[in-house]
Amino acid sequence: MKNKIMMTMLLTAAMSASVLAGCGSGQTGAQQAEPAAAEETAAEGETTAPQQEEAAAVEEGADEGETTMIANPWSEVASAEEAAKGAGIDSFEVAEDLGLDLGENFGRTYRCMEGIAEVQLEFPASALTIRKGNPVEDGDISGDYNEYAYTWTQDIDGITVTCWGNREGDATKAIWSSGDMCFSMFAEGLGGDQDFGLNAERMEALVSNVK
Repeated sequence: MKNKIMMTMLLTAAMSASVLAGCGSGQTGAQQAEPAAAEETAAEGETTAPQQEEAAAVEEGADEGETTMIANPWSEVASAEEAAKGAGIDSFEVAEDLGLDLGENFGRTYRCMEGIAEVQLEFPASALTIRKGNPVEDGDISGDYNEYAYTWTQDIDGITVTCWGNREGDATKAIWSSGDMCFSMFAEGLGGDQDFGLNAERMEALVSNVK
């Protein structure tokens, strides 16, 4: 009798140990296979949902940060002759002494773009931009589209010069034509005079010395 009881206890203990061993692993066969499948997916290069969201945000940020740059059509050159050549026009002449009582002309910068030659002149309290270019429909190659209080014309050696300014008689902007070419002048005050312009005498001197 005692032997039967001992055998029963031994069998029960063996079965319990087997069950506990299975429970201790905490995973079924299918569950143990899941990490392997996940590792295989990662090895194949697939991304998780958070990674996909991060990539999408980067792409969206790149799209939002894109800018379109417009090329500058102007080229700076060393002389009026080079400006004319770069513009594709026959000539561009701006006298060294324009006959203007604006003080010393201490700066000259020549530029050109297709069809237009330009010089920027600097004086102690003012600056002038003078252009010569191929004909355009309205004759205005100044690039200035401001509105002014006054508009008038001035005859200079048979050339009709159209002038604009906020002070009558002082031209901040002027355009004229000679032969088949267009000319323009734009003046600005460097000492705070926003309505600076050239009076009739200065305009006559300037037009006569620009070819």
